Amino acid sequence: MDDIRALLQKPVDSVYLDHPQSFTILTTTKCNARCFYCYEMNSKKKHHMTDDIAKNVGNYISKVADRNKKINIHWFGGEPLYNMKAIDIITQTIRDKGQPFTTTFTTNGYLFDADLVVKAKNTWNTIQAQITLDGTEHIYNKVKNFIYKDINHYE
Repeated sequence: MDDIRALLQKPVDSVYLDHPQSFTILTTTKCNARCFYCYEMNSKKKHHMTDDIAKNVGNYISKVADRNKKINIHWFGGEPLYNMKAIDIITQTIRDKGQPFTTTFTTNGYLFDADLVVKAKNTWNTIQAQITLDGTEHIYNKVKNFIYKDINHYE
């Protein structure tokens, strides 16, 4: 019982966080696809991380992470690339604090082009992107139901 009392008197972050090195960040609930299975599909209001919140997130990560270890940030959404500005702000804030980091993505990949791949690798320190694929060409195009029309999204 004395041990439990001692734990309860400590700040929550010292008991439960113990310097996390991995963070999953939802930059936005907006998306360029309209997949029927998406948990965000029926959300009435879409949320987009503001610049101020992004700065606060970067500062928070730098504060709680172990400064001697590399951290990993996993971008998630909606489509995280719909809010690249938040990714820029968070990664720059962490970089400015001298914290080593890498990033990974869960994305539909649609917004990745050659230039963005270079930026992701060199600026966001991206080491992996999980691109969601929903079957063969016909099935993929039907399931993703992208907002862009008159092109083959699978290609």
